[in-house]
Amino acid sequence: MPRRKSRTKLLVSIIQPKDAQLLAETINDISRSLSIAVAAEGTARSNLIDYLGLGSPEKTVVFSIIPEVLEKKIMSKISSELKMYMVGRGIAFLIPLTSISKLLADGINKDIQIGREVKKEMNETAKKEDSAYELIIANFGEDVSDKVIEAARNAGASGGTIIHSRTLEGMGIGQAVGVSFRQATEILLIITKKNRRNEIMKAVREAGGLKTSGAGIVFSVPVSAIAGVGVSMEEFESEELS
Repeated sequence: MPRRKSRTKLLVSIIQPKDAQLLAETINDISRSLSIAVAAEGTARSNLIDYLGLGSPEKTVVFSIIPEVLEKKIMSKISSELKMYMVGRGIAFLIPLTSISKLLADGINKDIQIGREVKKEMNETAKKEDSAYELIIANFGEDVSDKVIEAARNAGASGGTIIHSRTLEGMGIGQAVGVSFRQATEILLIITKKNRRNEIMKAVREAGGLKTSGAGIVFSVPVSAIAGVGVSMEEFESEELS
């Protein structure tokens, strides 16, 4: 039976801070992995936070590198253990990786071999990875955060996650594009349905893009699997807007 080594994917989980350790333990119960957590905050309206019973907008974003062959098992397990089927408990999604350190990949995938049947299943999954969802990533000056978030909401974003950051400009890119980049910045992460992507990105660019005082950039990447997006949240928003 032909065999080949597994590849890796990036699992991004946006969860409540108290669930970060449980997430890492759940993943590690199934596979070797590397997880990095950063503090963040949600951007949902206060009335939505109250409706979902979250109590606080504080979030933790966890970046985990996992073996592709175990992605379904890992996604199913964290959805169950962290109760992501309940609205407001968190969201997790996978991003395909095009390159990674061989040493790290070999360590994560050590002893994992893929048989013919699993390989066939992975190939079929890859063909379906034209997901209905995408991740929008925007980086802009922190003083325009409220403006950018409101613009994204008005364009159809149900919410997002803010990570505090700073710009490390190199090789005179600011001079080349005629922009003075801010040092203190914010990163906004938005998961959205693909049919809303362009409208949201346009709104974010107009509110905090390169040609504005926010001197920001925005781009999107496809996600190959997602857990924790509840229909109830969309139903709530529809009621709120009606």
